[in-house]
Amino acid sequence: MGMNSQLRPKHLIANGTFIVVALIALATTYVWFPTVFTMILAIAGFLGASLVIYEVRQTKRIAQAEFIRALNEGFAANENINELWRKLLLGEKVVPSDRLLISAYLTFFEALHLLMGRNILDFTLVDNLFRNRFFRSIGNPVIQESALFKERESFVNIHALTLAWRSYLRQQGIPLPAGYLSYLSAFLHADGFTVENLKVGSLAEVMALQDAIVSHLDHPEWLRENSEETFADCLQNHVVIGLRHNGHIVAIAILVDAGGTSGNLQRFLSDTPVVIQSSCNLKLVAVHPDFRERGLASSLIELLEGEATKRGFRRIVCTVHPYNRASRSIFTTLGYRVKKKVQTSYGKRMIYQRTFQVLTRGAIK
Repeated sequence: MGMNSQLRPKHLIANGTFIVVALIALATTYVWFPTVFTMILAIAGFLGASLVIYEVRQTKRIAQAEFIRALNEGFAANENINELWRKLLLGEKVVPSDRLLISAYLTFFEALHLLMGRNILDFTLVDNLFRNRFFRSIGNPVIQESALFKERESFVNIHALTLAWRSYLRQQGIPLPAGYLSYLSAFLHADGFTVENLKVGSLAEVMALQDAIVSHLDHPEWLRENSEETFADCLQNHVVIGLRHNGHIVAIAILVDAGGTSGNLQRFLSDTPVVIQSSCNLKLVAVHPDFRERGLASSLIELLEGEATKRGFRRIVCTVHPYNRASRSIFTTLGYRVKKKVQTSYGKRMIYQRTFQVLTRGAIK
């Protein structure tokens, strides 16, 4: 105690001396260099504000992390939620009699959506922990049929959370989960559309769809018409997804694996073989004039992306006529980026590309 008492006056004198010297320096600067003094105050104010913002953000992140931990404990502690998650995780069959389990499970995620809407949580914290749990549930056919689309108005928050989560994943370049693609197909079915992988037997219908689209175009030069031979090749050797309404094909989208051939659009952007081989072409998205402005083009693009990423492709490349603002808007909204303007065999086109976080790759069969 005696030694501390002796040191304390020395510390006070040192601190007091430092403060006096600092004040004298500031006063001198103010008198002789007012501009410099103003700059010092501005810098000090900026650093102080930055420090406060940093501390607030750190405190918020810590609070969110604690909240996430509590949510996870609540998820695991609820017997109904835990039982349904066990079934989903192990691939056991979910049956309509599991309605109580389904309700409890979806209610948890409705609450999660409300918390995110109040900015209490965000996807950067929620995604890693809950993405698989959420998309496995909404991708389950029984949950779709018995709850999500049978009583769509009762699960508005779940549908809103699905769209918000989908947007976050797209922004991050993360492939859309299989559960989302299943949900998307079910959503289309609920609106009267059937998703179908088209084969050569649908060639005549595909040609008729192209004719109907071309006949209604104000600018036919914006669309590259495909020959019967080209469509036949796509239907036989590549991926063609169609949407039927009342039995008729009303929209199609085509994904082509051009491999290392000159037909690979990635050759406009790169000379690297690995990059070229990891890319595929989104050849065509076509919607009948009577069914436009219903989101079908975007839905087909996402379904094609699912096919591409499932096979390990890292990039999807497509071309759009420079004046085709509608198509350019769709691709931009979905996260595709303009890479360059090129001269192709069918005219000037804008090259759009989207890159995904995919590790492996396989050929399209």
